[in-house]
Amino acid sequence: ENMKLADQLKQHLAEIEALRAAAIANGEDPDEVELPPPPPGLEQEEEEESVHEGPKGTTHPPTRAKVPPEFGMEQRVTVSGGWRQVVDKVWYRPVYIQPLAGRMTWGFNEVIVSGGLDDLLLARNWELCVIDPLSIEDQKDKTFCVKVFSDVSMSGQPIALLPKGRLLVVQVFHKFSQTAMLVLPPSSPGASSAVGFAYYLKRDGRSIFRPMLPQAPVDDGEGRAPDSLPPSALGYPEEPEGPILEGPYFAEPPEGQAEITVSIGQDLESDRWARLPRGYCVRAFAEILGFRARLPDLEGGGWVSLVGADGTPFFRKQPVIPPVLELPGQEG
Repeated sequence: ENMKLADQLKQHLAEIEALRAAAIANGEDPDEVELPPPPPGLEQEEEEESVHEGPKGTTHPPTRAKVPPEFGMEQRVTVSGGWRQVVDKVWYRPVYIQPLAGRMTWGFNEVIVSGGLDDLLLARNWELCVIDPLSIEDQKDKTFCVKVFSDVSMSGQPIALLPKGRLLVVQVFHKFSQTAMLVLPPSSPGASSAVGFAYYLKRDGRSIFRPMLPQAPVDDGEGRAPDSLPPSALGYPEEPEGPILEGPYFAEPPEGQAEITVSIGQDLESDRWARLPRGYCVRAFAEILGFRARLPDLEGGGWVSLVGADGTPFFRKQPVIPPVLELPGQEG
């Protein structure tokens, strides 16, 4: 039986070789497989060639970039399940909630350690501000500093003095007391972030702090929980004239670092593209999301961190220059 099977297999292979030779003699490809035509109404559309385009404004990378970046990473979507802040209507103390984890805490450092600063800035619960007073007397005062206190009563010795141009993160603006609850970065390596309080307005209502973004839309009361804090209890400094507070801003890396990393995308894990040396001047930022900012097209594009995850500032703004009053000449 095995001999018969072997003979049948040889005969079958001979027939296949004969068919291949005949197809080759007729100019056909014997290995080509013909697919049956699709049924009516299901004709396949021709696939268009996909052309990968990089983000707008980054066609020409800056001269400091040695290798052109690959624009394959998209921007990170806004965090939907990160930390959120709710202000208690009795003590005006913030309560931090993480919806997806079902976690609620009063602990400030727990939020900072788990990356809550970026979450709360993206949700516009916290705000990025700069110390840039609008009063002429403070603009002319070269020694002007904002006194930061450890208690909301604003009494005792200040725990910090912040100069003009300093970037900082604000948790709450209290309208009636004109005080702001601040995020203070660690004072030394290995230390934790802290909370401080400072005046963000002068007694006459002129702003000492300037927010980098306009105020987020405030709920008018419809659909608001009956036990939530009324919006009228929260204040806000004078908003910037445009979508982002104009600079110029100067790069100031943390102590021990000489440069600020420029990434291709907004995500912190995005590939590095270039570096900004200490003192590099950025006239204005094109976009701000969380604590990340996009450089303008004229600067070559890319994303940088304005502050660190613990609130440490990476940039400094040039304060507003006071106007010069020209007195008329005295007549003889």
